[in-house]
Amino acid sequence: LVQAYLAQKLHQKQECIMGSVHGLFVDFLRSISPWTSVVYVKNCTATPVTVLLARDPHHPSHVDAVVHEICTHDTLGIVYGYWQEPRATLILRTGIDEAKVFHVPHGGRLLVETTRHGLKVTTTDSMEEEEYSEPHAVPGHDTFPMILRGESFDHTQSGRLLGRVSSQAAGLKEEFASESSSPFSRSDAKQRKPPRLAAPEGLEQ
Repeated sequence: LVQAYLAQKLHQKQECIMGSVHGLFVDFLRSISPWTSVVYVKNCTATPVTVLLARDPHHPSHVDAVVHEICTHDTLGIVYGYWQEPRATLILRTGIDEAKVFHVPHGGRLLVETTRHGLKVTTTDSMEEEEYSEPHAVPGHDTFPMILRGESFDHTQSGRLLGRVSSQAAGLKEEFASESSSPFSRSDAKQRKPPRLAAPEGLEQ
């Protein structure tokens, strides 16, 4: 059992090293490539946006992707060197259970906007779009509508804010119900009468 465990760990370590070497080799080839593409991503939201540039356009993966962070209300130009595939392959987290892959041609522009439960990506260029198979593994920043609803791209944080708001509202409701049903509050209400104004002289009966 110990030998099998060590062999498995060694195999995983070798795969990690080979993946890193492959990524560095791909980056080197792109750096010396005579052909480059530039795509633009505009962040129209009030929170940062994370965009992943996949190294393999035919088998896009978040594991060895290049991470780009776009500030609020800013536009980022992503340079992509290539040998065969001229389109840049981008991975973006768009929902709690959704991530998408965008194959963007040279000069393409993506517009990232806020929705009720995530992000919406639009473009006027001819772009190929597909679902990503591992959406929960793609990083992303929570938008303000998501935070107000207690939703999060991180499943460990989802529902916490909403739970706090609900618990506070429930506590206030119980406190109000207990005060209104108390017999002391009813007797005090009966004893408290509005003040009686004195009648002017000559009108007293």
